[in-house]
Amino acid sequence: MWSLLFALFAVLTYSQYAHGQTCKTFVKVLDNVYFKDDFGESKRKTVVASKDCQAACNSETTFKCAGFLWVSPSGDCILLDQISLSKKVLVTNSLYDLYVPFCGGAQAAPSIGSCKYEVTKSNVAVADGVQPGFISPSACQDLCVGRFRNIECTAFLTSPGNPMYSKCLLYAKVDDSDVKDGNMVLWTKVCSP
Repeated sequence: MWSLLFALFAVLTYSQYAHGQTCKTFVKVLDNVYFKDDFGESKRKTVVASKDCQAACNSETTFKCAGFLWVSPSGDCILLDQISLSKKVLVTNSLYDLYVPFCGGAQAAPSIGSCKYEVTKSNVAVADGVQPGFISPSACQDLCVGRFRNIECTAFLTSPGNPMYSKCLLYAKVDDSDVKDGNMVLWTKVCSP
């Protein structure tokens, strides 16, 4: 009897969490996320200089808030109507953290997969990249993340050594056969569960 009641409670708790119906408490699931990423939402709203993003989410009236991005403790807050935990979220040097509802009880705290750009090879060259010009390596990453010229960018090359001025090449895809000896640094989008 008790095991049946416990199972029913667990199913109801998960169902309420999945549909964003009753959880008013949120938990941080990821740091430094790219705020323009696609989280599966159809609506988003920015609350400027929020001191309590959780309260803003819980009191939102134009849509059912399912989670938020926040530069805590008093930065901008981005409310989202849906968050797909099956997506891979891009982690950058952003100050935004991702929060989702957590009902507690028998279920574990939710988690979400992430991706980031890492140096995967040095002293290389790759032909035929889109070259936006000479910029800093961090600006090159920003152009890659921001889909410069609508490129679904998964990799970029930068010049080593100078943090302020670098050649930048963007790529939708880089295969091992594309990589030759050279003098550049290859950054690749690497994802984890």
